[in-house]
Amino acid sequence: YYRMSLTPSLLDKVHMNIKAGYKEFALFEIGKTHGVDHMTDDKLPTEFEFTGLVVIADDKIKKAGDAYYQAKAYLEHLVGNDYLTYRPVTKEMSEYPVTKPYNTDRSALVSVKDGPFLGIIGEFKPSVLRALKLPKYSAGFEIDTNVLGSTMTKLFGYIPLEKYPSVKQDMTISVASDLSYEIVEDAVHKAYAYHGIDDSRIDLSLFDIYQDDQDTSKKHFTFRFTTTGHYRTLTDKEINTILDKIAATLATEINATRI
Repeated sequence: YYRMSLTPSLLDKVHMNIKAGYKEFALFEIGKTHGVDHMTDDKLPTEFEFTGLVVIADDKIKKAGDAYYQAKAYLEHLVGNDYLTYRPVTKEMSEYPVTKPYNTDRSALVSVKDGPFLGIIGEFKPSVLRALKLPKYSAGFEIDTNVLGSTMTKLFGYIPLEKYPSVKQDMTISVASDLSYEIVEDAVHKAYAYHGIDDSRIDLSLFDIYQDDQDTSKKHFTFRFTTTGHYRTLTDKEINTILDKIAATLATEINATRI
């Protein structure tokens, strides 16, 4: 009668959909949850509005990459990748019902940058995968609908198509394995914003994360830089010069090595 999380209800529908022949899909629900430690003045559980989503790929597909990043792509399509902050799930937060299905080592707490807390995103515990007959490629998020709605209202507006073509360049940097992605991402964003070209639109996204089994002391992040000039076509040479400056900045700020 009182759900404390939407995620279990969504995960309960996964196996039956796979049995019905759907090998790769996403399910979502917008609904109410309740907290046993939050009561109204009438001594009733407080209602919360949440949005939950799970992404699934059957083991037979042998999907490349990690499910976490597919769920992240859905979330950032709603909010925008430049407006979210990810941080590790604390021991205190791992006791809340909304985080219980998630593997805290492969999950993150999500907030709007310089703004309110949104919720949790990540992959699910091995025990949950076994109990509900879920494929290994399973991930999702559960976030506050009211915060999401107000964030979308503030951040989104009409953006006309650019007249000039974009220039895309990838850059891979190597950092110490104990350095969190949050620190790396923040450093890259700041460096790109500082060295970027005026009168242009900049889009930055994580393209890949890789760690060599033979060298676990390092991990490698590949970022894709997409720059579009408002008044002219930019050149590869200009962008490469910017990436060189960014790489030099990252080498100083987070001891990163460009590869």
